[in-house]
Amino acid sequence: LNIPFPNQWSLFGGLIEEDESPKECAIREIKEELNATLKDIILITKQIRYENDLKVEDNIFSAEIIEDINKLELHEGSKMQLFSVEEFRTINSVPHYKKYILEFLRRQ
Repeated sequence: LNIPFPNQWSLFGGLIEEDESPKECAIREIKEELNATLKDIILITKQIRYENDLKVEDNIFSAEIIEDINKLELHEGSKMQLFSVEEFRTINSVPHYKKYILEFLRRQ
């Protein structure tokens, strides 16, 4: 298994399926990975980048999780954790995702 950014905090998500919008993909992936339901979904940014010579489109969303955060079930990844904004600035996370999130927070 090729993990592009090993040992770094990342975001939940995955590949868009045929006839699925980026928003529908986000809803499905969060349901699959955390057994969570989203509401008030807002597109933070859409960016194109290249990873190992492959064109990648990142669609990053902000949303509220309906369920009690303590009852989420992690089905993918090795760990999940909540961070304050101050903590997030200092953690080892995927650089482009960190940039997208910090830019979004600056606009708030």
